[in-house]
Amino acid sequence: MPVRYAIEVIDEEFVVEVVTLAQVERMEARLASGKKGVVSGELAAGDDGYNQPWSWHLVPATVHTADVAIEVCDGRPSMVEDNLEYWLGTVKQFCPWQASVAARLP
Repeated sequence: MPVRYAIEVIDEEFVVEVVTLAQVERMEARLASGKKGVVSGELAAGDDGYNQPWSWHLVPATVHTADVAIEVCDGRPSMVEDNLEYWLGTVKQFCPWQASVAARLP
């Protein structure tokens, strides 16, 4: 039952995939509300077939929404891409604070 969502951060976008009913419910609630907040997950190398044009993705089972997160993992998708080794090896997660769920993808 994987479901994909477009996540907008400022003027950039990335795609996440979620795999549990609870994750889908949280993403649908955020989509319906239009609320901005944290969309977070563990970083992994490669686009996993859906997060183009980025060369990273969030591990589906770890994707979640939150109201707050630590500052070190906040940023834009391009920041992760521009310093990928650091993000994958040191930060290990991506949690943009001003993320909005822009769309459920087919």
